[in-house]
Amino acid sequence: MRKLAEFDYMLDSFNRDSRNLNRLRHDFVNKYTQSYIKNDMNLDDFVVGKGNKNSFCYQLEFNLAQLGSIRGSNSKNGIYYNQQKQDYVVTKAWQRNDENSLLLI
Repeated sequence: MRKLAEFDYMLDSFNRDSRNLNRLRHDFVNKYTQSYIKNDMNLDDFVVGKGNKNSFCYQLEFNLAQLGSIRGSNSKNGIYYNQQKQDYVVTKAWQRNDENSLLLI
């Protein structure tokens, strides 16, 4: 009986966690719709470093960590705001030298 009670407790805990994770994901995808990303998001709404805890990259790195952590270098985002330089920095992995490159800033 004790094992069954432990299982029931763990199942309840799993169901609560699952609902919370689904809510996190749901809130994120509803806020950052494809339309918003393509048409309305500006650079400051995207980057980490400007102090905006509602930015797309901040949300991915810090607020959605329970869904899978991507914390670490800024190279994954392609661009970030450097407080010391007071400027945007395009990471080396995302820099392009050809004239057909997408100009980010």
